[in-house]
Amino acid sequence: MTNLQTLSLRYNALSGPLPADVFSSLTSLRNLYLQHNFFSGQIPDSLFSLTSLVRVNLAENNFSGPISPAFNNLTRLGTLYLQGNHFSGPIPDLNFPALVQFDVSNNNLTGQIPNGLSGKPKSSFAGNSLCGSPLNSCGNEKPKKKLSGGAIAGIIIGSVLGFLLILLLLFCLCRVLAGKRSRSKDEGVVKERELEIPREKTVESGGEKEVTSSSFAAAMGAKEKEKGEGSLIGGGKKGLVILGKPGWNFDLEDLFEGVG
Repeated sequence: MTNLQTLSLRYNALSGPLPADVFSSLTSLRNLYLQHNFFSGQIPDSLFSLTSLVRVNLAENNFSGPISPAFNNLTRLGTLYLQGNHFSGPIPDLNFPALVQFDVSNNNLTGQIPNGLSGKPKSSFAGNSLCGSPLNSCGNEKPKKKLSGGAIAGIIIGSVLGFLLILLLLFCLCRVLAGKRSRSKDEGVVKERELEIPREKTVESGGEKEVTSSSFAAAMGAKEKEKGEGSLIGGGKKGLVILGKPGWNFDLEDLFEGVG
């Protein structure tokens, strides 16, 4: 029996508890099929020493008691069917790296489903008093708090105000930078004007002569003075000032004689 790899007693009318050492000599057993019989009692511990097991089907019997955490010894297990029995208590924290098919539905199991089995279908846990993923959450789990309408409105208003404040700061920054650029430009223009020496041209002796603005102003002042002196006629203590053409000069005696 040590070389036996598959034991199938399914769909019979076998009943009663399994002997404690029934599996002791089946060290090479890979597949165990006992479904659809009337076996009862707890699963014997000798089953958990068969580390070569890949498939175990004990469905639709009358097995009872808790599901033993010693199932974790069967690290190669890919299929575990325990549905349709009278197993009770919580499901232990089972960890089967190769487990693909799992079913404990229609038993008397209670408590929270272990995290390691939360990815299995809901149908695998139906017909029990279990809770937790993938079923409904347990009562002792803290429900996720939902934000109230006022909190949501506050978040929205705060976000809008923060956005407007950022825009205002950016606008002020742009104004400051623009003002600095404008002042720098004006200062540059003033410096350029200070460095420039304005030049004007006058015609003299058929040629061109350059004069500065100061010499030009002095020349214009002299011409105005000459013009004013040429308009005065009969200057002196006894003279009569007559506005007119230059060259007319009369004394007071000449005027009286003319009148006489």
